[in-house]
Amino acid sequence: APLVEGVHAPVLDTLSPAYKLFDCTGLQSLKGIVVQNANDREPSSFPRVIRSPQPRPQAGGFDKGRAWRWSPLLTAWARDRVWRGTPATLLVHSQGPFKGGIWASFGIEDPAWYAREDVLASIANVAGTIRQGLFLLDAGTTHYTYFPDQPIRIGARVVNLGRETRRDVSLVIDLITGGSDWPVNPGKDVLHGKLLTLAPGQEASEVVEAPPGQTWSSLMRARTRLLMGGATIDSAYQNLHICQPRTEKHFVTVRNGEFMLDGKRWRAHGINYMPSSGIGMEDYDFFEHWLGARAYDPEVIDRDLRHMKDLGFNAVSIFIDHKSIQAGNLLDFLRRLDELNMKANISLRPGTPMDFQWDKIREIIEHFRLADNDTVFAYDLAWEPMWRGHDHRLPFDREWEAWIVERYGNISNAERDWGFKTPRAADGKITNPLPHQIDTDGEWRRMVAAYRRFLDTLLYQRYAAARRLVRTVDRNHLVSFRMTEAGDPTFKI
Repeated sequence: APLVEGVHAPVLDTLSPAYKLFDCTGLQSLKGIVVQNANDREPSSFPRVIRSPQPRPQAGGFDKGRAWRWSPLLTAWARDRVWRGTPATLLVHSQGPFKGGIWASFGIEDPAWYAREDVLASIANVAGTIRQGLFLLDAGTTHYTYFPDQPIRIGARVVNLGRETRRDVSLVIDLITGGSDWPVNPGKDVLHGKLLTLAPGQEASEVVEAPPGQTWSSLMRARTRLLMGGATIDSAYQNLHICQPRTEKHFVTVRNGEFMLDGKRWRAHGINYMPSSGIGMEDYDFFEHWLGARAYDPEVIDRDLRHMKDLGFNAVSIFIDHKSIQAGNLLDFLRRLDELNMKANISLRPGTPMDFQWDKIREIIEHFRLADNDTVFAYDLAWEPMWRGHDHRLPFDREWEAWIVERYGNISNAERDWGFKTPRAADGKITNPLPHQIDTDGEWRRMVAAYRRFLDTLLYQRYAAARRLVRTVDRNHLVSFRMTEAGDPTFKI
């Protein structure tokens, strides 16, 4: 076999392997670091092959806990401002195994394009930025959407990956009010001209907190500038919303087995949603907790949701773990759904009704004030649950034993009826059927049938109890339990 078949490309985000990038097609324009000439508006003048790294969260927003900073350098667009990718990007590693690495990725396969004077000048500018080594890691507010009575925490994280100690670095953060075009109106300077001294490899953070009760516009932009010698060398922008609750609610209800909204039948046309910024990412925690601080990016979310809306979807199923509460991103996500007239079925985690961690579930509902949020139409308390193998069923063994005694009077009566002895653990105690007894027919069949009946009873008891607990804090939303991929029954109570 050729040598190339035996070589595994290293996993370097934005660079390799091939799944880290995708083809940009149907392009109308390229915008960004490269000074565009008139011919670049014609698709025939574009480079022959254009690929983009998978999208990642940008620097807008504070205290995101990322070990890196991702920035698009060049953005590809189709007609009507439809996003087609970012063929050139910069990835700055402040921590982790690649600490100090700064990677520029150019997914353009056309030597003639790189020979252009404007492209060469732009690449030289990128090289100068890398050599300088000063970057905002993230900057802005900790949340993208706030309740009116929440304090607004604002700050910036800065890193020096250059070779020299920098003493002439300053930060300016302000809040700008404005409409959709963001005219630069005089804003509230929350941090002006804060001087920093950064040694090579050093990070620094600056934080201010605006207490609740101030008069804020419902829509603002947080603008952060990193300056050296008085000149801006990096910046980060982020939209900020103050969520004003509506007095009139429009909840989805159920009547005669149908979903109803405003007196009319409503059908959910939706999908399970996770953001496109998680594509080609090996970090499972980044995927599983995409509503947490590290993974959430409002620009990516908004782009995804508008694309789904264009496809005809009116609902999504999402999941949030208790670990993601403090990031506050669920409120921002639901606000964006509401703007598009879409609804959400929310899976509340961790646990299922078989291991119901009620204190954590309740805190999610109360923290985000979900009982009053009509963008939510249901809570999912068991996302694709299933009965797993023998070892996973061990926690229910004592209940299995008690069920046998309750139904048969004692274990001996049950075993006479079955014509088979129930399995025992090493300590002699009753345990659940062994794997081969579940999977194949045999003389144990009546014992296994009884066990399946026990599981049905246990399932009903646990799921009904979970529903009752949720209804104690929220009577406006449905509680659902979805079907597993293996085809187990769907339970809706």
